[in-house]
Amino acid sequence: MHYVHTQLPCDLGLTCQDRFDICESFEDEVPFWKLFERVIKTPITTVDGLIDILETIAISLRGTAGTDYHFLRESFSQYWNHQVTKFFVDVWPVLRGLALELPTLFLSGRLDCLTQLHKRVVLSRRQVACLLVHQFLCTLSTPQWMTDGSPDFHIWYSSATPHPKAVKAYLFSLFQYFKLLAEPSDASPLRHSIDDWPIALELRTVEMDSQNLELNQTTSRLIDLEIFDVTQTSSQKHDEKLMGLPMGASVISANKDVGFGRTASQEEMVVGCSPELCAVVIFQPTLQDEEVLIVEGAQAMIAMTGYAREAQFGRYLESGYDCSNWRQSYWRNRTVLFMDALELDNYDSNALIPDVLPGNVDRELRKAYTAFSSLATGTQENLKSVVTGLWGCRSFGGNKEIKTLIQWAAASMAGVKLLFVCPGSDKADFKHDLEVLVNKSLECRSSVEQISKFLHSLQPHDEAAKTAFRSFRLELVRHQT
Repeated sequence: MHYVHTQLPCDLGLTCQDRFDICESFEDEVPFWKLFERVIKTPITTVDGLIDILETIAISLRGTAGTDYHFLRESFSQYWNHQVTKFFVDVWPVLRGLALELPTLFLSGRLDCLTQLHKRVVLSRRQVACLLVHQFLCTLSTPQWMTDGSPDFHIWYSSATPHPKAVKAYLFSLFQYFKLLAEPSDASPLRHSIDDWPIALELRTVEMDSQNLELNQTTSRLIDLEIFDVTQTSSQKHDEKLMGLPMGASVISANKDVGFGRTASQEEMVVGCSPELCAVVIFQPTLQDEEVLIVEGAQAMIAMTGYAREAQFGRYLESGYDCSNWRQSYWRNRTVLFMDALELDNYDSNALIPDVLPGNVDRELRKAYTAFSSLATGTQENLKSVVTGLWGCRSFGGNKEIKTLIQWAAASMAGVKLLFVCPGSDKADFKHDLEVLVNKSLECRSSVEQISKFLHSLQPHDEAAKTAFRSFRLELVRHQT
């Protein structure tokens, strides 16, 4: 891994053509930051003026606007509605000021990315807000490692967006965050110092060879697993529980290249609802098999309803704090676990179960254990919890029963309790089979070693691999008798 840093727009080494003669220079190229300072100070009072600034930045940096801005214009008008004046009078000056603070907040003009030699980055909420404004303005360079995705939000601006309902929700979340920045009270993220409320990104690895992995499995009993039915009526408390609040963490079924997007995968929805998570794309290179990304302190702005094509804006979330009690806010301790699963969607799941191909079970078990062990308390009496669901399934092509057993084993090894989200009424049989299995396993005082041996005994074409819950339960019954 040779990636060390990402260049910021205030880096004096970043130059561009002055296509609109903004700097009135005779040089072929000018420092981009000099041009940017002049462009961003242009007085604007309408969305057309805002888009003119975005186009000027894009054409100056890249030679093309890259988007028609139609969807940004539409979503902006719908969100602000009769408050357009408020945006340009109260909010835009704050965003503009934040954008111009970049050289002060990041003195080197560069961001050090996460690597094995640089595993943790701690930022103030002001620093994160500054980066988000630049993602909105599309001034950031594409990191060297990024071959898929975008470092900025221009992918949300076009009329050609493939999933308009979801993208509209992401833009509403961003606008809600911008409105919060302009709040005069301690509810504004800009009021919190890095000591008061840090945003922490950690690249976590756990070195565990096969012998230690087996030893841990032998000594670990399966911990109770709580099943959470998402078909129940949604509420603020319901949404918070799905995010692992107030005492746990939540799993993101991440891609190797983490971050936001313009469809409605679980990862894109979680990140899109929490603007402060969007900055991860400029810090985290492609995740390797032994790595997970852990982010702490990111506040969510909205909750969404539905999934995939049905995903859309649901509600705005309450901050849960004000000028008198923000130190008690659960958002400060929110923990998100970015875990990428194996991409198995190229296999025919009707013909075989690729999850149990050689090496796959151990890879996924180590990945989940690496994430879950970051929350371990070391005591069974005070377990923290991890909210998860069908990690590595759906678009990843994983088998939901195999992946569930792997996560349960990893959580038990780490000493944390799983809160497992069942994905709706169409999965009633799955939920019932899981409940029966959990009850039988706890009755038998089953160990992680038993799950591990069972999973390693499966062959890709075995019928038992297709009905893993039932097959493992029958094996427990045989051992019990």
